[in-house]
Amino acid sequence: MDKPVLLFNVNGEFFGFNKISGEIIKFDSKQEAEKICSSIILPEDYATTVKADSLHQNTEKHRSITITVELNNSCNLNCIYCYQIEKKVRKDISERTIDMIITYISNVYKEYAFGVLILRFIGGEPMLSADKLLLCYEKFKSFCSSKQIQLYVHVDTNGTYPVSELIRTIPNLDIVICLTEKNDHDLMRSGSFDKILNNLLSLNNMENSPITIRYNVSHLNVERFESFLQFIRERLPNINAVATARIDDSLCKHKFVNQMSKSLYTHWNSTTAIDLLIKYGFEIGHCTRSSLLKCQGYS
Repeated sequence: MDKPVLLFNVNGEFFGFNKISGEIIKFDSKQEAEKICSSIILPEDYATTVKADSLHQNTEKHRSITITVELNNSCNLNCIYCYQIEKKVRKDISERTIDMIITYISNVYKEYAFGVLILRFIGGEPMLSADKLLLCYEKFKSFCSSKQIQLYVHVDTNGTYPVSELIRTIPNLDIVICLTEKNDHDLMRSGSFDKILNNLLSLNNMENSPITIRYNVSHLNVERFESFLQFIRERLPNINAVATARIDDSLCKHKFVNQMSKSLYTHWNSTTAIDLLIKYGFEIGHCTRSSLLKCQGYS
């Protein structure tokens, strides 16, 4: 955070990305870029200034760390655009490995006394290892309670397994489930639409749903986004968050090609998508650049 600006050379043009404000700045020359980026805080002409004292207080108050735990690498679906190519099926994570993660976190805490821990569960399909997920959570919960650390839990699941037990058991929970309109979803995600919808409908009596629906965008479904939002509002009124992500076709199992380029997606995501989310009363929880990053599992 001492130097919040990253400098990029794109085809001979120079851009700065401010990690604090999220602003992207185009410079007139390399010399101007290097001069500006050598400053700790950008001049007011280029970005909102942040006082060093308040920045220090903010980072001290909200120190956090994120741990991603891959519970398995097996899945009950065979999605067309899945990047997990030619992976051998591995057994569930062992309790010994979970204990090693706790030891690692304990050692990190000795060096960096964080106040927030974000625990992310991925697979494969993490709900195939629901017992290990809950075991891991309980061990993290015990550790965080002993250190007065705030614990948040994130689960990426395909939605074909019920998640009501997780919701009852884990506070501060965030669950992400991929879903698009039925024809598109069934084509791309192994005909799983009805099963996922039924699981989501069973949660309609919950006042505060921890579920975010992720709409994976391609040239096949981009024009159906508004009708999908209408469907969610009518059938799943407890869903408050819908996020978008462009389907990355670089390592698809089935050689799927997304004809919607990254630049077209970025423009759509920062204009049409946000306008439609506002129109139908959904939370705006994403920014246009983050959706272009590869997911946790891919990383």
